[in-house]
Amino acid sequence: MKWFDAFTAKHLGSWASSVWLLALLQLGDIVTTFIGFWGGAWEFNPVVMFFIRLLHDPLLGVLVSKLSVALLCLLIWKIRRRLLVILSIFTTGLVVWNTVILIKLATRYW
Repeated sequence: MKWFDAFTAKHLGSWASSVWLLALLQLGDIVTTFIGFWGGAWEFNPVVMFFIRLLHDPLLGVLVSKLSVALLCLLIWKIRRRLLVILSIFTTGLVVWNTVILIKLATRYW
């Protein structure tokens, strides 16, 4: 996948920038998820729902799931760095999805 390697080298720069990008995207996912909970939305991710049901607390469930993502990223960093970029792209989609849900929730009340 030479085009993928060229894309990551050109647009994401160093390895550290990829890690920071993923960390910021995870933070964005946490913030938009919490705002969504506050606005009446619920979680569709089965892994996050497992932690929410296990811990009986939506906020703690999300935080524990994010901690597990951080540990998974550390493992990926040790094994294959390219997977971290793929995870960043996926997390970007999650943040966009959460933002769309927040906009729908906001327009419902106006």
